[in-house]
Amino acid sequence: MRIMLVLAKDNIYRFDSLHQRKYYPQITLITLESLIDKKYNAEIVLVDEGVEEYDATSPKYSDEKFDLICISAVISASRRAKEISKFWKDRGAYTQIGGHYATVLSDEALEYFDTVIKGPAEIAFPTFIKDFVEGKPKREYFELVGNDFEYKPLNRKLLTNKKYYKSFGTIVANNGCPNKCTYCSVTKMYSGKNQLKNIDFVVSEIKSNKHKKWVFYDPNFLADKSYAINLMNELKKLKIKWTASATINIGNDIKCYN
Repeated sequence: MRIMLVLAKDNIYRFDSLHQRKYYPQITLITLESLIDKKYNAEIVLVDEGVEEYDATSPKYSDEKFDLICISAVISASRRAKEISKFWKDRGAYTQIGGHYATVLSDEALEYFDTVIKGPAEIAFPTFIKDFVEGKPKREYFELVGNDFEYKPLNRKLLTNKKYYKSFGTIVANNGCPNKCTYCSVTKMYSGKNQLKNIDFVVSEIKSNKHKKWVFYDPNFLADKSYAINLMNELKKLKIKWTASATINIGNDIKCYN
């Protein structure tokens, strides 16, 4: 079985000389790769269209056959995701979409993709892969992820394009956020809840990689303050530099600054 994992190109990427710059490594595709059970012996090709020399519809792949095309897309990348789906469906592949676009506009996505995964992927994606192998994939999947989910280490060696990547490590400790802002796609993705990773796992991921500078992709690093404080206490021991995003109500809790 051959699988292509694609991060659809979004308009944040700039390739012309006036806007040439490097990006923090995206971990979406290597997260999905970690969720595909090794027992399937799948050949997996990763295509991050923001940094790869060849995009997912490149002539490079015109003579290749893939059984499954799995696409992750934000809303502003939806047009490109549809192009990728059509390109590969015309060549006999099965297409699946996940991410913020698939979650917020799932009814529209069902018109263009064979399967739509809404919300987090950690449980839904492996279930879909299993169903696909058994020849009975569903049209839609949705499964929330509990804080007891056991994550697997990410194979960061698959992030091979050093030309466009900054020399930072990237990681997520809490995918979710409990603020339930009506305008935010994170609310839809995680149903207005935190999705906390075990602190030991987060620390282990950092320790096992050589980077001394890290970016947390958490939408709201301080969403669970007790968890965040415990994590920050562990980060102090690692002697690394790191940065993260938080909502403005951080100003209401001075303890987070100490």
